[in-house]
Amino acid sequence: MNARRSSASQFDFSQPHVLRRNDIRPLHGAMINGIWRGAGAVYPVRAPEKTSGPDIWSEVLQPGWSISWTTLPNHEILDSHYHPVISYVAIVKGRAQLIGQQTGFVDAGSIIRIPAWHLHGFKTVPGQEPFWAITWQPLQNSLFTGEDPNVLYAGDEGAPAEPDPRIHAEIVQSRVKPFADKKLPAAPKFEFLDLSIEKKRQLQIAGRAILFCVSGRVSVTTSANTYEIKEGDMVPFAAQASLDSVESITCSQSEAGSALALMTF
Repeated sequence: MNARRSSASQFDFSQPHVLRRNDIRPLHGAMINGIWRGAGAVYPVRAPEKTSGPDIWSEVLQPGWSISWTTLPNHEILDSHYHPVISYVAIVKGRAQLIGQQTGFVDAGSIIRIPAWHLHGFKTVPGQEPFWAITWQPLQNSLFTGEDPNVLYAGDEGAPAEPDPRIHAEIVQSRVKPFADKKLPAAPKFEFLDLSIEKKRQLQIAGRAILFCVSGRVSVTTSANTYEIKEGDMVPFAAQASLDSVESITCSQSEAGSALALMTF
């Protein structure tokens, strides 16, 4: 299949639709089975099950899917819990301690593939800055489809009586090459783009994608616009025509230490 460069009309790049993390109302926890469960700070973006009009996130995310930024302030713990759906966590800043069925430390650049019904949680690392992560759940009825997160804790009604030792999380380092889940080919691909090394990076976007600024500031130039994004900003892109169409995007570092993450569908 030969990709061809699209005209600007095939993509809605005239309106970049920058979504800023601080404009999302954070979720700090929820009452689950009558118990308050703290969640640090989670900034969820979700595609509505039904939409009454055009919405860029509904074009990028399938119904029921969700993505989010998440962090834990110093000395906080996200207690071990279950998700009934597969989930992915990309550590984009700092270092986290994994707790639950598996323990260890995960650094910026690590992606954790968490299967359904794997018991897991996170802690901050003493003496270090709180970590930031991007999470995504590419299935219907994902974590943030409803008003409360789709989460169960040990002892909750509907939760397993005990963890299944056959279910393992997988940790991969995605600084080297893009992450693609071979067990779930339809899942989005995720990669880190370190602009502190290359200073400038040209991307070829086909279909649907989300660009995240994970540190610093970056100048983004599309076929129709140039704009600045900073840490915490997200930019969704969706093709308006054939998936054979391709659009070039140039990302340039605006300050030292800038980095991006790209999720493609």
